[in-house]
Amino acid sequence: MKPGMQAELIDLKAHIRERLLHVAIRMFAEKGIDGVSMRAINAAAGSKNKSAVHYHFGSKLGIVEAVFDMLHEVMSPSFDELLDRIESKEATEDVSVPEILLTLYFPFFIINSAGGYGPYVVKLFSKMMLDPSPDYQRIFNSHFHEYINRIYALMKVKLPEKTEQHLKFQLIHSLMATITGIATIEMMDST
Repeated sequence: MKPGMQAELIDLKAHIRERLLHVAIRMFAEKGIDGVSMRAINAAAGSKNKSAVHYHFGSKLGIVEAVFDMLHEVMSPSFDELLDRIESKEATEDVSVPEILLTLYFPFFIINSAGGYGPYVVKLFSKMMLDPSPDYQRIFNSHFHEYINRIYALMKVKLPEKTEQHLKFQLIHSLMATITGIATIEMMDST
């Protein structure tokens, strides 16, 4: 084997893995997770290996987890930066409820406007929020739990008269409405 050849093979494998993830995002967003087979992801990604998804991810649940791990890695810097900034600002001055909520919503606008697979990400989130599968709900919630809790803590200070249950319901409802709105914005062109 020539020097550097092993590195090329590893890069090629990483490339197919990333391609499988991006194809899975698009297909899951369009058809729902249960509407897409691992074989269909392989074919759409142009993989010559019929078991590439199985090799890289083990199962459909494995690829869903990998998709959310990748998206968490992409989106968490935006969430962290915005939340750190609003928490710091709240320590020294009055922050409004709309400012806090925009901190929660803004990363979804960012990913949607990124082009490429960004709009599919938001559509996938929209579908995942309503998916009844406990496994899919666990994955979705595990990646957003920390951010929702930080927003909740800020909102609780601003709206102390609201019960925990009421405030959490309003936060989740507003997040769902925002994500669903972003995911379906292109429908407005024909409405």
